[in-house]
Amino acid sequence: MTLQNQPALRLRETTRLADVDEVLESIASLRAAHRHFEFFAFPHTRAAMTLSTDEADADVPIDLGDEAREVELLRDVYRMVGGFPGFGDWLYQRLLQAGVDDAPIHRTGPSWAVLTHVRLSRFREMEYTVPAEAGPDCLREILATIVERRIPIVFPIEYRYVKGDDVWLSMFHARDGCSISLHQYADQDHRPYFDAMEPIFWKYDGRPHWGKLHGLGAERLAGLYPRWRDFLEVRAELDPDGRMLNDHLAHVFGARRRS
Repeated sequence: MTLQNQPALRLRETTRLADVDEVLESIASLRAAHRHFEFFAFPHTRAAMTLSTDEADADVPIDLGDEAREVELLRDVYRMVGGFPGFGDWLYQRLLQAGVDDAPIHRTGPSWAVLTHVRLSRFREMEYTVPAEAGPDCLREILATIVERRIPIVFPIEYRYVKGDDVWLSMFHARDGCSISLHQYADQDHRPYFDAMEPIFWKYDGRPHWGKLHGLGAERLAGLYPRWRDFLEVRAELDPDGRMLNDHLAHVFGARRRS
């Protein structure tokens, strides 16, 4: 195995508030212009928070902000106004925009510090990776469905791209991927939200994140990975008695544990 390494580097992250439709329309150029680019879409609004990251020379002190409290504030605001018939979503968006400074926020420092973010709000998460070219349409349908079904979700939706690889059970196997992550606060039932969104991911040939919540079993997973059968053969050869299987792995791999 050969690893491609480079010296430690500094990064500069720029965060901006933008219109989600404008971001999706220009997503190709945004991806090309930056080393890393991702954004968070705010349900029930047209707002998005973009994060672009590039190499930097300066070493400026890092301020991570109070990310956890910001997420809790979103829930508090939507609970107050989101249920108003006819104009709750409009009022929520206005309050959100009024509470966010339009000026970009910059963070510069060692790559390990800039690329990591504090997550103190407990949540449950479902993430699917769809083909890169399907990402914009998939997210548009998710946001539209949330509004149409009046799903009371305010946790931002994460959207990012990852290059393809040749790992047999990678979500990015043989194709560039767009990963879309849905979150729900841990003290709320995630199932109505996730159950409503998961068929949208299936529609766009999405592959679920192996370490997060999803509802697929071996039969459907087999159709998503070209080397699925090869993996099962190797797994069975290395672990013929299923000693490394638990109930979940037996379900997703369609394997049996010998007594």
